[in-house]
Amino acid sequence: MDIIELTKHLMKIDSTTHTAKERSIESELNRLLSNMPYFKEHPDQHGIYDLPDDPLERGIVYALIKGSEDKTLILLNHHDAVSIENYEQMKTMAFDADKLEEVLKDHPLNFEQRKDLESSEWLWGRGSCDMKAGCAAELSYMTEYAKKQRTVNLLFISVPDEETYSDGMRAIQPLWQELSKTYHLDYRFIINMEPSHSDGKSYRCSCGSIGKALCLITVKGISTHISAIENAVNPIALLQEIIHDIECRSDFMQIENGEKTTPPVFNYLRDHKEAYDYSIAPSASAAFSYMYFHGDLKTLIAKLKNKIEISVQRYLKNQKENMSAVGRKFAVDHIRIISSTELTDQLFKTDLKMDGDFLN
Repeated sequence: MDIIELTKHLMKIDSTTHTAKERSIESELNRLLSNMPYFKEHPDQHGIYDLPDDPLERGIVYALIKGSEDKTLILLNHHDAVSIENYEQMKTMAFDADKLEEVLKDHPLNFEQRKDLESSEWLWGRGSCDMKAGCAAELSYMTEYAKKQRTVNLLFISVPDEETYSDGMRAIQPLWQELSKTYHLDYRFIINMEPSHSDGKSYRCSCGSIGKALCLITVKGISTHISAIENAVNPIALLQEIIHDIECRSDFMQIENGEKTTPPVFNYLRDHKEAYDYSIAPSASAAFSYMYFHGDLKTLIAKLKNKIEISVQRYLKNQKENMSAVGRKFAVDHIRIISSTELTDQLFKTDLKMDGDFLN
């Protein structure tokens, strides 16, 4: 299989993350695999593993080429892609690399973009980089590997939902166990064909693994009309303070063998009002990604609590001073910080009701 043409083919299939559209590319990947000579002879060694209880009915595409030994190499990728909202007027071409490249020739670009476009060395469009090119490269290698005298098993895995909640990877363990038991697979190494990064002179290949946690912070406010703000906890304002104390802060980074983790970055912020009105939002949430080489979630939660306490105290102090400056008295003097696990335990143990006293 030609990797470039296969990449363009896969790109044209809209597989927007966390939507039923992901099923389209799953069917196509399974069709491409079924047309390989090896899998025509071994049809039971590829297929789609359905995600348990998935409302979108998505699945993990897998294919196994057997070798003479138990040692197994996994080729891993994901087949979903992020949305095309930022393409604006060019949404209709977002999945067509050739059409998009042609249109971009007459589009205002900065110097670096123009240089890349004129070099003809880049594919343009949603999913070209992350990560249908990686998927295409793995499929191409599968075709070639099947022709060789083989000792090592090669297992192709393509998961859905990588760009949102990682439902695919979180559901994969039973599949791995089932394949290992059925075909006597000894998993030794995984190659994940995610995009590489360039410093302008060379490309970087990342080896090893890293921990990743999605941290969700929800502020349960005290909702009032805006005219009585002195009686309220505004969850939007408090979240601003919390984000300020966490976003890209070095104390949430780790260093291992001279390599630093990515700093925490918030990529989700919402209040929980269904429509605009003149009341304070009842609650709001924000989420950020946290990368770590070592440690555990209990330690992270404790650290977050300490950091959020600083944000809360500053919010209370500022609100008290601001209200005083406009001739009002701020009525709130305490906000509790509690983890979701602690809150759940308390709700089960008592008849405790969620109110403005809680920051989860």
